Amino acid sequence: MDQKIPYQEDQTIFNAAQHLISSIDKNGILIDCNNQIKRVLGYEKSELIGESIAKVMHPNYLEKAQESLNIVLTRGYLHNQEYKMIKKDGTIIDVNINSGALKNKLGEFTRTVCICEDVTDRKRTENHLKQINNIAIGRELKMVELKRKIKALEQENEELKKQRHDPNFYS
Repeated sequence: MDQKIPYQEDQTIFNAAQHLISSIDKNGILIDCNNQIKRVLGYEKSELIGESIAKVMHPNYLEKAQESLNIVLTRGYLHNQEYKMIKKDGTIIDVNINSGALKNKLGEFTRTVCICEDVTDRKRTENHLKQINNIAIGRELKMVELKRKIKALEQENEELKKQRHDPNFYS
C-alpha cells in the first residue's frame, strides 16, 4: 500500500505548508515528507524517505522520540514536544513537533503525521532575553545593596554630626 499523501488537494496543502510535515511509520521510518525538508534539514526528500528518523534526530533525543511515538500510537496525538535535530551540514537545530496518528477504515494505525517547526531562532532569542534579564536583575540587586549602604552611611554621617555638636563630645 502506498502511504504517501493520497489526494491531489491534500498533496498541494501538504507541500504548501510553511512547516516541515512528515509521515512516520510505527517503526520510526520516514514514509513521506513535504518539500520543507530541504529548507529545514537540508536534505532532498529522496535522501530521507525510507530512512529511520534516527538519521536526523540528535542522539540525546532518540529515546524521547521513541517514547513520543509510543504515546502517539496509544493516545493518538502528542503536542508541543521539543527536540534537537541535526541538519545535513551537521548544524543542530531546535524543533517543536506536534504529532497525530492516522488510521485506516478499520481503525488500524497506518502512520503518524508530524508537523515540525524550527524554533532555533526563537529559542536563541529566549535565551538571550533570559541572559539580559539576569544581568538586569543582578544590576537591580546591586543597586538595592548600594542604596542600603548609602542609607547606612547617611545615618552614620548624621550621628557624627550630632556628636560634633554635642558639648560632651570633646570631653
